[in-house]
Amino acid sequence: MIFRQIQNNNISCKQMQLCNTLRRLWMEHVMWTRSFILSTAFDSGDLDAVTKRLLQNPVDFAKAMNPYYGPKVA
Repeated sequence: MIFRQIQNNNISCKQMQLCNTLRRLWMEHVMWTRSFILSTAFDSGDLDAVTKRLLQNPVDFAKAMNPYYGPKVA
């Protein structure tokens, strides 16, 4: 008989955490980019706060990537 080797296609808890973190970061990026566009288009009073929060996103991405790529690359 020929037995097929069973493959483990499961992902680890750390991999799932990374997926969830990246999903959240991209969702926030989309949300704050949309808010920035709307605030700019309608000359809202919250433009400074929205801009500040939008520019925080690259910092958040760097923090998430730091354990994998190190501070210089992240």
